[in-house]
Amino acid sequence: QVLQGKGHTYRHDLESFFYVLVWMCIRHGHDNLNDGQSSKKARKFAKSRLRRWYMGTYAEIADTKLGHMDKNGFENVIAEFAPKFDVLKQLTRELRSILFPIRDSAIFTGTFRDSSIMYGLGSRVGRVQNLYRYKV
Repeated sequence: QVLQGKGHTYRHDLESFFYVLVWMCIRHGHDNLNDGQSSKKARKFAKSRLRRWYMGTYAEIADTKLGHMDKNGFENVIAEFAPKFDVLKQLTRELRSILFPIRDSAIFTGTFRDSSIMYGLGSRVGRVQNLYRYKV
């Protein structure tokens, strides 16, 4: 919504955090590559779906992100997670379903009038503590 010129709310901060989390799980965490392999890594990322998150007009970027938040589109995005972050896929699915719920057969991207709805995030984010059992 912010890319579309609409007002900024708390929900947009949560959405930004979510996009950064997804970005980091894709862009970082792949095995360390030596100098001879770094160009392969750069070429692989050049083909990433995330590329359209920062290239194009604001309207094009907003359309791309909205399409990626659809259930099927999101599965294609998280398929690019670095293997060491596979453990975060379910968490990101749950966060996506809270931030982008389906209403009237469409993704709802508005801000809830009652902010307590977003506190459902707390129970899910609390699960992150359990992830510390895994070496990430």
